[in-house]
Amino acid sequence: MKYEVLGDIRLRTTMGEQELHAGQIIQLSEDIAHQLLKDGKIRPQQIPYELSTAEPIWVNPYPQGTPQARRHTLEFTMDQMLVQAARDFQECGYKNAPEARAAEAELGNLYYLVLDGVRPITDFQKAVDRRKYHAGQSLHPKDPQKQRKRGMI
Repeated sequence: MKYEVLGDIRLRTTMGEQELHAGQIIQLSEDIAHQLLKDGKIRPQQIPYELSTAEPIWVNPYPQGTPQARRHTLEFTMDQMLVQAARDFQECGYKNAPEARAAEAELGNLYYLVLDGVRPITDFQKAVDRRKYHAGQSLHPKDPQKQRKRGMI
C-alpha cells in the first residue's frame, strides 16, 4: 500500500538508511507501516475521488424497481457469468465429463428458476463454479494446483 510521509523521518532498510520528507509518497509493507501509522509519521495516500464521465457498460431499459427491470438485470448478469466461463474454458481448455454435463444441465434449470424468483442468483454462480470445476478436474484430475492456478477450483 502507498503512504504519504507527514514529516521528515529516517528509516533503516536493507539498502541502508533512507531519509524521507514530508509529502513524499512511499510504498511500505504492512509490518513497517503499522508502527509508522501508530506513531503518526505516515498516513494512507489520499486519492481524490473523481466522478466518471465514461459511458455506462450496460443500461437497463426498464424503469427501476419494476419486475421487468429485475428480470432484465438478472438475465444480463447470468449471461455475463456464462460468457466469462466460456472465456475461461477457451483459455484453459476443458473436457466434457459426465459431471460437467450434469452441472451444465443444472445451469439451464437454475437460469429460469432465478429469473422467476424461486432461487437466488448465488445458486446460479455456484453451479457455474461446479461446471468449471468438473470440466477442469477431468483435464487435470491429479493436479489440483493447476486447477487453482487456472481458476477452476
